Amino acid sequence: MKSVTIHGIDEALMQKITEASKERGTSRNRTIKELLQSTLMESEATDHAHDFDDLFGVWSVQEKAEFDAAVRDFSRVDEADWNES
Repeated sequence: MKSVTIHGIDEALMQKITEASKERGTSRNRTIKELLQSTLMESEATDHAHDFDDLFGVWSVQEKAEFDAAVRDFSRVDEADWNES
């Protein structure tokens, strides 16, 4: 099996690699190999979940937060409603 050395990885990228390896519970080397494989060896069966986003629109993080805040009261249950028979 071949080995590759990558020079000049900046601190921000190394931090991302380290975080990803901790989340996965794998070494940084294994994480990098998995990321390269998933990116470069991707099969023809790709995820089409976002193929039509441009037709239907996509909320920004702020828009979603505003919506969630606007409908938050809809999930609140009034105790008086539970006690009526």
